[in-house]
Amino acid sequence: GCRAITSWVQGDHLTLKKNDSYFLSGKPSLDGIEFQFLPVNQSRVDALRSGDLNWSDAVPLQQLTTLKSDPSFNYVTSATAGIPDYIALNTAKPPFNDKLVRQAVYWALDRDEIRQVAYFGAGESGIEEVPTGSSWYDGTALVTPDTAKAQQLLQQAGITGTLDVEYLGLPQYPELLKTGEVMQQQLQAIGINMTIKQVEVGVWFDAFVKGNYQITSAYQERTIDPDNFYALVVHTGGDINTTGYSNPQADQLIDQARTETDTQKRFDLYKQVRQIVFEDSPIVFAHYETINYLMQKNVVGSTVNPTLELRMQDVGFTTPS
Repeated sequence: GCRAITSWVQGDHLTLKKNDSYFLSGKPSLDGIEFQFLPVNQSRVDALRSGDLNWSDAVPLQQLTTLKSDPSFNYVTSATAGIPDYIALNTAKPPFNDKLVRQAVYWALDRDEIRQVAYFGAGESGIEEVPTGSSWYDGTALVTPDTAKAQQLLQQAGITGTLDVEYLGLPQYPELLKTGEVMQQQLQAIGINMTIKQVEVGVWFDAFVKGNYQITSAYQERTIDPDNFYALVVHTGGDINTTGYSNPQADQLIDQARTETDTQKRFDLYKQVRQIVFEDSPIVFAHYETINYLMQKNVVGSTVNPTLELRMQDVGFTTPS
């Protein structure tokens, strides 16, 4: 690589130095980089303004609208790179082993409200595993919530009273937790009483991978190609299929799309996969996170990589004004 680690203090900082033997002449542009692990709050913005930081990979979302147009900074994002956030419904345990109950959740969600409240209007209201700027986006319109339809689906499932469910929440990921809180109110309107159990990341991850939950929020990175989502999250036995979902027809389409070389045919196959996922609702897309880099005005060369990997070899400074 273009850099080597010189020091690392867990939870505090990581320092890298330039690899003088790097195969690209003149790269990387900087002799060294120190990454500081700071909470995504006002301290990052203050550090950028004071010069203690030169570059940040995230900023408080409630300030994003103001910061991205602030002439003091350079702002970088991408219309094709980001993270789909989704609601995971455990299909192996009641009540979400019933497709009708899962569909009721689908129709109860107001994704625009989730984006406005949980993400301060940032990103996109999720409907697919890719953003609207992706060549894989099939043009599916955002679903309008339908409370009456959701209530009817619960009645068809034989649920006449209040349905109690437990949502596994992550306070360390405030946007995901806030998604749960917004969803709690939306589900209450159709007769689902969703309590939120907050746990730390290790406990959440253990329950998530072992299927010891009813409903929770999750996300998947690097969805440049739909295969990286559906083969891992939806396919039977997929590495991140924690919902217990299995549909042979979906599996066949995912496998076929993985080996198909014609782009248009792959596009059509994934459109069929999405329709199955919509009908079965083992997961429900809630939001699409966009990536936001903020840096001092004299920092140049930073781009959002589609794989979300940090590639800093071209990042450098202009002559300070």
